[in-house]
Amino acid sequence: MSAGAAVIDLDSAGSPPSGNVEGGPLQLSTEELELVKKVGFARLMGVEGTDVDYVVKKYEVMIGRKSKSTPVDVVLGNSMSISRKHAKIAYNFETANWELTILGKNGVSVGKILYAPSSPPVVLRSQDLLQFGDKMEPVSMYFLLPLKERAA
Repeated sequence: MSAGAAVIDLDSAGSPPSGNVEGGPLQLSTEELELVKKVGFARLMGVEGTDVDYVVKKYEVMIGRKSKSTPVDVVLGNSMSISRKHAKIAYNFETANWELTILGKNGVSVGKILYAPSSPPVVLRSQDLLQFGDKMEPVSMYFLLPLKERAA
């Protein structure tokens, strides 16, 4: 591993570091919190022409178009084909998976499958291609999870 590189040790489903969840929210150790600050739990990285590079450092992320009245974590531009709150990526502690919930009327494609707002949450895997908005010129990005550190 190169100097200065940090890796969060996630399980194969992309689970964040485990901690004490009895009687309250997940508690991360100081060391785990420092790793989250450096590399996050996951990353949303835009494909060519998409100016998105967002490090997921919390358990719920809102995605949508630019709006003064409805702030979102990840802004996908001004296209009216993208809702102000188009989708939500959240960690499901019960299933130990990251999930995408569709909120916008035009849906989201994951891989080559289009999901509508009526769809149940979609389990995300590392390197899934997410496409939002106009089918002819979608805003495209990858959902990426950190690699596990390999034993030397």
